[in-house]
Amino acid sequence: MPHQFPFAYPLFTNKKLKFVSSRKGSTKGGVQYTDSIYYVWYLYLRASERYKAICVKKGKVKSKAEKDAYTKFGNVFAYKDTKTAMEKFWKQSAQYFGYESLQVSEYTIDEQMDSNYVYLKIPYLQKAKSVNKQIATLLTKKRSAMQLKRGRTKRQFMQQAECVPTTDKVQYLKFALEVYELKRKNDNLVDWQLSQIMYDTYGTKFSKVHLTKEQQQSKYPNADIKNVMSSHASRLRDTAKKKLNSVAIGKF
Repeated sequence: MPHQFPFAYPLFTNKKLKFVSSRKGSTKGGVQYTDSIYYVWYLYLRASERYKAICVKKGKVKSKAEKDAYTKFGNVFAYKDTKTAMEKFWKQSAQYFGYESLQVSEYTIDEQMDSNYVYLKIPYLQKAKSVNKQIATLLTKKRSAMQLKRGRTKRQFMQQAECVPTTDKVQYLKFALEVYELKRKNDNLVDWQLSQIMYDTYGTKFSKVHLTKEQQQSKYPNADIKNVMSSHASRLRDTAKKKLNSVAIGKF
């Protein structure tokens, strides 16, 4: 299994988890599996009619992209949607989401390089926090070898980069799928009604714009509010629709 993942990987135990920025995470970069982007990927695979058709045919389809997706992710409908099913999915597919661990390393000094400097190769896929730590360790070893004082090796060498999608981003994609499914199962509902139902369920986590009981009265001038609510639901449904199609060919 790869040692590095571009986004926070799923953990299936609460051990060593603590709240970090309003979500549970580990010091090594993992998060509770339901907060991981890979769990959302799994949910979209299960909700994709296109991918379901691929699974029915056991990957024996004409499209190379669809074949590759099935090879990587397998039949996600083989098990009920449970934590155990997600664990099996991750065990099979993790290798396709990650990359081999690349470390900050030193260039070999040659005659064109100044010996007063350390020239580094830095893998751009790694998080800035990890890169900073490796640079600090490398400089400490370098100074020790040259019998120099430690110095300020813990300074930030680059601006902190946020490579891991925030919980809000993961939640947005979850909301998008839920709104899409709500409309699919209740075609008579219009977009502003979808938004109201989602607000009634999730409150301001979903949206701050909603109709109060008073505003829901027929005499209340609520057209502007409904337009904002409709736009929000419509964007979410469009996002889900695109993701459900692209996830079947391995893109998310």
